[in-house]
Amino acid sequence: MSEVNENSHIISDESSFEEQQIDQNNSNERTVETQEPSNPFHNDSTIENTSQGFFITSQIDPTIDNEAEQGAILKAKYDGLDNNQRLEIAKQILGETAVIGEIVKSYAPLITSLNEAIRRIYNSYEYAQFNKQISNALLDRIDCVGAPIKALKRRKDKIEENFLNQDYYNSLMKLLAIVKKAQHFITDISYLWSLRKFQTTNAIKERFERIAKEFDQVIGEMPLEVSLDNELQKIKDEKAIEHDIALLDKFLEKIGSPVTTSRQQVSPIFEEIILIKSYVNENNGNEIKTKSVTPAELVNNVNPGINTQRGNVRKRYWLKEKVPVACKRFDTPQTQKFQDLLIVMNKLSNCPYLLKFHGLSALEWEPLESTIMVFEWVGRDNLKTIYEKYSISWSTKLDIAVGICRGLIFLHGSDILHYDLRCENIFLTENLEPKIANFRLCRPNHDEKNYIRHDDPIEHWASPEHLKNDLRLSYYTAKCDIFSFGMLLWELFFERIPYRGWNAKKISSHVQDGKRENIGFGPNPTRVQLDFSKIIRAAWQDDAALRPGLYKIFLQLDELHSESPHGESEKMQLRIFDDEDVVIPIFSEQESNNNSVYRSEINDNDLNKVPVVKPLLRFSEGLKVFEREKDHKRAWDFFNQHASIGNSRAKYWKAHYLWNGYHVPQNQAEAVRLFKEAADDGLSEAQYYYAKSLVEGGTGNVRKPDEFIRYLTESANNNNVDAFFTLGSIYVKGTNGITIDKEKGLHYLKLAGLRENQGALDLLKEIGEDLFPS
Repeated sequence: MSEVNENSHIISDESSFEEQQIDQNNSNERTVETQEPSNPFHNDSTIENTSQGFFITSQIDPTIDNEAEQGAILKAKYDGLDNNQRLEIAKQILGETAVIGEIVKSYAPLITSLNEAIRRIYNSYEYAQFNKQISNALLDRIDCVGAPIKALKRRKDKIEENFLNQDYYNSLMKLLAIVKKAQHFITDISYLWSLRKFQTTNAIKERFERIAKEFDQVIGEMPLEVSLDNELQKIKDEKAIEHDIALLDKFLEKIGSPVTTSRQQVSPIFEEIILIKSYVNENNGNEIKTKSVTPAELVNNVNPGINTQRGNVRKRYWLKEKVPVACKRFDTPQTQKFQDLLIVMNKLSNCPYLLKFHGLSALEWEPLESTIMVFEWVGRDNLKTIYEKYSISWSTKLDIAVGICRGLIFLHGSDILHYDLRCENIFLTENLEPKIANFRLCRPNHDEKNYIRHDDPIEHWASPEHLKNDLRLSYYTAKCDIFSFGMLLWELFFERIPYRGWNAKKISSHVQDGKRENIGFGPNPTRVQLDFSKIIRAAWQDDAALRPGLYKIFLQLDELHSESPHGESEKMQLRIFDDEDVVIPIFSEQESNNNSVYRSEINDNDLNKVPVVKPLLRFSEGLKVFEREKDHKRAWDFFNQHASIGNSRAKYWKAHYLWNGYHVPQNQAEAVRLFKEAADDGLSEAQYYYAKSLVEGGTGNVRKPDEFIRYLTESANNNNVDAFFTLGSIYVKGTNGITIDKEKGLHYLKLAGLRENQGALDLLKEIGEDLFPS
């Protein structure tokens, strides 16, 4: 493994929130050591030991004339005192408030960071889409320490008892490290795209058990007033793991391609889509070629007398691919970024439940030629138009609902929200297969009203929190999509617009009062109908956190679909529409209501009398010592201290020092151990360097090939660009004893190329592959 380039810029994925704090005092930016002045008292003072304690007096020993000798005697007496005695003396000189303020100053940034870390972990849980019970098991531990941490700064007795103890400070640092580690883990297991970091669901269990064990050890070491029944918590942990892993295994088995691979692992397509989105958003003028369709290849292949236009969509025949296509124009000039984002649309075409985008083109559109988006042509119209004409059979509706759910899962897995789920934005093929359309990513900027052309406002499908915030997009989350999906399911199964005939204000007031549409299947509903109504009600919950994840809804719909009869002679019949549209609340009014440091001017010499602990530098400051100042001694001390309290990034940097022999004797065996520890904590850089440490210098032979590929792949799954390039090169060239797999190699090389890795771009050029093939 090669040496670390000292001049390289290290990007930390653990960019600490402490870095965003505005420190109360510049002294919080540096290491504060316990300091004892050479002369802690004025020369006209002395120490007197009485039955009530130690007191400062103004008596001077008349037998000693030398001022320096007087000071030396006083200092010797002061050195012989313990912290409590020094504290009492300091209070007499400075006053109790000033003393406590000086002691707390060393802890203030740490307590702030802990409270912020705790806030973030709760926030991660709130937006989690998968594995909420596993996350909740870690939050049980956060609950134990949260309140005591918040109380620290106002508890005077705790300040005097613990704040002068260096071990106590170090315990809080360990707690901060494990809270951060837990927060990263919760994020990793909460989203479809990040679940790919775990090669098996058992790996989730193993990581949880390591974090839970470390968390319990830290809690056990701390003198906080916490109560955690380890035996009871162990039982809760086991139940949470068993529940979530079983559910996740079932989902990965049932959902199939393109969400998962043939090995029931999350597809790599999601990380590719997210990287492309990131590349486009951060693009600084680099030209990105969007797929295009030659205008001359779009011909009107129907009889002249037949109307080939539906609103702002025209049907044409694409000569090259020999398929009919839908040509949709947009009426306003578009930014380059919008056209760049259409590259993401090309990738979304991997999902058969999303309307396929072919590219941009131009078409004569009176009075002038217009830029158009070319989509696949579906045999039938949108779902709203279909149910207005036909009564759709129960089993066919379940078919459609499961298909829409599959498409929505793929969208959310790509970190894309729809923003406007309704039957009018679902198109059907001749075989009644659903295709989701008109999600925000594929809408031209500033032209939504003309582009979408909906008669009914979004309020009919909007969630309470979205309505509460006046439909502002900044408040839109995946849970809003889930609520709208519940409204879409109601619309599909009852074949009419929700709250038909109501204005937006009336709908908003109704929904925010906890009321919903009526769910009525007649006097004798079947079990399948009752179970279906439960799915809708779950999606309609006022509290977004209570709405189930899409994967749970999918499993429930899929099970209902498998249980429903499929023997109807006709999938659709001309419908008879009942115009009576009665809306009643699901919840009663009662149920709805239930849901609903100042620093004074004191001389620095006086402040030095206060005994304080030695706080550690923030991690960002330690990195600056290495990256900018090249002070290896200070940096080593810093990384060594943070590694001793379990900080994964500190272990990684300590390993680098040991591997390369910076400031300390080279010890590559210990470095490998630390790389592996940090790698097992999910740190992508550590995973990469641990894998490289398995390559023998000179020969290129790999010790433990399976482990080498495993950790390199995990690093790539954590978006490490060096791992992308290394894996790509290995699979394309077949180096390090690994069998050539060109398709896999190109996948990783293109991921590296999207991150502007020059080695990957050069290798792609060398083997004749384009980053964006036309």
